[in-house]
Amino acid sequence: MLGVNDDGDLVLLEEADDRVIWDPVSEGVKHVSSSKLVSTDLKEDTCTLPVGADELTLTVARGPEKLPSEYLVGSAIRLVDSWWIDAGKAKNSP
Repeated sequence: MLGVNDDGDLVLLEEADDRVIWDPVSEGVKHVSSSKLVSTDLKEDTCTLPVGADELTLTVARGPEKLPSEYLVGSAIRLVDSWWIDAGKAKNSP
């Protein structure tokens, strides 16, 4: 999947996280986390971009409704809400 590394460069990543989420814009695509704008023509769900020393044609697919990290935060909050701590022991909440 196309993502952005810590230096702001386009890279291919094997795992999906916030680094691989893009929004289509009139100029091409915009990286959601970093706001990096990449100019490209989106043609029938594909685009061609320079990634490293290569020029790759990539398929564009609809992603999740929220950033992956937002799903994890929500899961952790739900888990915390269903447990309480008493004298160092975890118990199910009533």
